[in-house]
Amino acid sequence: MEPFSAILTVFITFIGILIFFYFVPIGTWFTAKLSGVRITLLELIFMRLRKSPVSEIVNGLVMSAKAGVVLERNQLEAHGLAGGDITNVVTGMILAKNAGLNLSFQQAAALDFKGIKISELVMKELNIKE
Repeated sequence: MEPFSAILTVFITFIGILIFFYFVPIGTWFTAKLSGVRITLLELIFMRLRKSPVSEIVNGLVMSAKAGVVLERNQLEAHGLAGGDITNVVTGMILAKNAGLNLSFQQAAALDFKGIKISELVMKELNIKE
């Protein structure tokens, strides 16, 4: 019976490690830290438990931080949980900032929920002004 318990222990340990790495997105946390985004590992774990799109949120935070657009994790998480397209909102806000347009997160989120591609809207706005 001894070999069976050793195999069972190895199997349970392997399953435990898989579950740990599913709920603890260390790679995503490391990416955020290297990019200068302040987010804790505990926040990422809770986001995963809430079934938030963790990688989309962190990627959006990284893109916005690099572009100088101030966004909060709570905003992006709420938008993602509500079924919004985080990438559409973030890229639209970055383009709007670079174009000198004043676009708040609430406005961008509302446009996204209407199904509007914000980047295309910003480009149309630039063509009209020129």
